[in-house]
Amino acid sequence: MPGDSPTPSGLRFHFSRHSLQIVLFAGVFVLLLNGFFIMHYRQSRAQATADALARLEQAAHALADRFRLLQADGTAPDQAQAALQRLLPPQGVLILESDGGPQEIRAVDASSTPLNASLMVATVADTAGSTVRLEQPRAAAMHGWQLGARKALTGMVLANALIAGLVFFLGLFAARARRWQAGHKHSEEMLVALFENANQFVALLDPAGTLLKVNQAALQCIDAPRDSVLGLEFWRPGWWRVPQEAARTRQAVMEALAGRPSHFQSQNVDARGRAFPVDVSVKPLIFEHDHVEYILVEWRDISDLVAAAKALEESRGQLMDMAASVPGVLFRLEEVDPAATVLSQRFRFAFISQRLHRLFHLNPELATLDCIANLMHPTTAFLESLQRAIDSPPRWEHLSQFTDRAGRTGWVRIRARVKPLKQEDGSRLVINGVFLDETEHIEAEEELKKAHSALQEQEKMVSLGSMVAGVAHEINTPLGVALTAASQLDKDVTQVAQAFDDQTLTAEQMTEFIADASEATRLMVANCTRAADLVRSFKQVAADQSVQELRAIDLKEYLDDLVLSLRPQLKRTPHTLEVDCPELLNVVCDPGALAQIVSNLVMNSLNHAFNGTSGAMRLGIVSAPASDMVTLRFEDNGLGMPEAVRRRAFDPFFTTRRGQGGTGLGLHIVYNLVVNSLGGTITLDSTEGKGTAFTITFPRTPAPTA
Repeated sequence: MPGDSPTPSGLRFHFSRHSLQIVLFAGVFVLLLNGFFIMHYRQSRAQATADALARLEQAAHALADRFRLLQADGTAPDQAQAALQRLLPPQGVLILESDGGPQEIRAVDASSTPLNASLMVATVADTAGSTVRLEQPRAAAMHGWQLGARKALTGMVLANALIAGLVFFLGLFAARARRWQAGHKHSEEMLVALFENANQFVALLDPAGTLLKVNQAALQCIDAPRDSVLGLEFWRPGWWRVPQEAARTRQAVMEALAGRPSHFQSQNVDARGRAFPVDVSVKPLIFEHDHVEYILVEWRDISDLVAAAKALEESRGQLMDMAASVPGVLFRLEEVDPAATVLSQRFRFAFISQRLHRLFHLNPELATLDCIANLMHPTTAFLESLQRAIDSPPRWEHLSQFTDRAGRTGWVRIRARVKPLKQEDGSRLVINGVFLDETEHIEAEEELKKAHSALQEQEKMVSLGSMVAGVAHEINTPLGVALTAASQLDKDVTQVAQAFDDQTLTAEQMTEFIADASEATRLMVANCTRAADLVRSFKQVAADQSVQELRAIDLKEYLDDLVLSLRPQLKRTPHTLEVDCPELLNVVCDPGALAQIVSNLVMNSLNHAFNGTSGAMRLGIVSAPASDMVTLRFEDNGLGMPEAVRRRAFDPFFTTRRGQGGTGLGLHIVYNLVVNSLGGTITLDSTEGKGTAFTITFPRTPAPTA
């Protein structure tokens, strides 16, 4: 297909065809040149042979004449032979035939003549009947010609080699030229295809701004044939119907003519009259002599980009509105220099919401991490928490007190996630999080703690008041008995004294008086002792509940006193309380806390465990006497708790008797006293219909505090 790149077989085809033409032409030329050389060689050889033979004959005549002169002068034969030998041609042999027989004279170098060498012969006969025969090897006779012929042959070989090399390189050049032409054509076709099929609009202008080429996409936009726009100034066809945009485009073309590229956004109008935004790029094309030869214009429809940018801006506005409505300061920190030691150089705020001004009285546009760190106190704790989050991502959570630029003191909680972000120059940290103003919450917690403490104190006083009322009621009986006995004794003493004064006192009266007085004093002592025990127990328990201090106690004796102080509450019910504690079990604890725990557990069972039926409660120690830990178990055989109630039994203000006097703090106070005052643990085991058991474990001797 047109425009396809030539295949390797196609390249070989082009190479063979053109090279064959060159080789054939060169071959014919070489054949003609060699034929001419051979013909010239043969003619030259024949001429050289004739010339050599003529020279040999002249030499033979000269030798014959010299030989006659030597004979005429009477020269001795040896001398005559030496004289003739000097006149012989190279490798020549002179044969003198006379009446005396043949005589052979050889040249000095005639001994080196090969035996089978081709000879040239010249024979001369004189008038005296002698014959002179001169022989010379053909190679020696034609030595000069052979040297010339060898040089000519060498030149011919070199000429053939040169021609062959030229033929090869011409063929290679022709193949490469053909390949280049094919590649150039393919590149040109590919560029034309790219130009025509580009989605964006492309136009090529001459330096005057006249349209030379324009692609199909641009023509389809205005629904115009190519011939109708080529040759026009670029800013005149239908793309630029708005005069201001046409003037702006013309100005960009003029700037490109001066060598300055332009990039701007404009507006086009298509064939249907729809206006749409375009991104325009005008570039000068400079090839030679540093002047603009063409101007390339590229422009594309950016309606989708503009719509996306508008939607993005709207989304950003919505996000900003959402960030402004979030009860906290949203932020994004990006690491810019991992090696920096100063926070503001290492991290920068890529985003921070406008609520920063409300929280810290800082301008969000000018805020740095250093500025915020300096507001925290202690600042070192803030920095250490950040470093821990960087060293052990991803969570960063920190609660700190701060003083803002206006001098207001508050609390802020930082909740963020640290994660690495891969970039071209390596991995950088990104921290996304929120600053939460915890001031009101913490102040409310403090108020709640105060209220909670007040309610606990109130609950303690209610318990103490109930105990006082019970003890007062319990004391009334022995004190009433003692008062009655004392009144009767006083009456009897008065009667006896009157009888004694009247001297009517009999022995029988005296005996009866002594018996009645003895019974009265016994009743008074017994009941006063009982009242004193009640007062002592109440005073000890009341003092322990009002003073929080550690002291050593005998656990059995103290539990007995507690049960004694609770007897008034128990006497009004059909329920029983059993205490099972080993003797001499000494512990160091806060007795008031222990008294409050036992009192609350007993009252919880009395109020919730039984539904009008008699029940039993048991308070016992289940741990080994020698153990370092004391395990106290309180249980009843009452109604038990449903699962939903059991899960929330220790929650503050949770009660099943709301509106019936229940505060929901009894078991919550028990839990806090066990954990905080005794340093122990408490577990609850209860099944509906099968009673309830509390197991409390605490150390016999508290661990020393640092």
